[in-house]
Amino acid sequence: AHAPVGAPCCCGCGLQLQDTQSLDAHEAGCAAVAVCPSCGVHLSKQAFRQHLKARTCEAAACGVCGVVFSCWEELEDHCGEAHGGRGLPKRETTRRTRPPPSP
Repeated sequence: AHAPVGAPCCCGCGLQLQDTQSLDAHEAGCAAVAVCPSCGVHLSKQAFRQHLKARTCEAAACGVCGVVFSCWEELEDHCGEAHGGRGLPKRETTRRTRPPPSP
């Protein structure tokens, strides 16, 4: 059976699935999908790297081993313990935020 027209697609591998429940189950195990530990969004690996760069949420990645943490404080603890303080990316003084919803 083919997926219906307009059926959801995996953000990582592009596989079209029958419904959102099937999509959620597939993306949970898809090697091409990254789930942000901070905001929970599902993204392709490439889009996830952009998500981290844009700093639209609290997630942060170690510059030495690439492990992603849900917040900056966890990253600082990790880098201090695992890498002697190395691996902290340059922290921006201002964080990009989403614009407020329009009335």
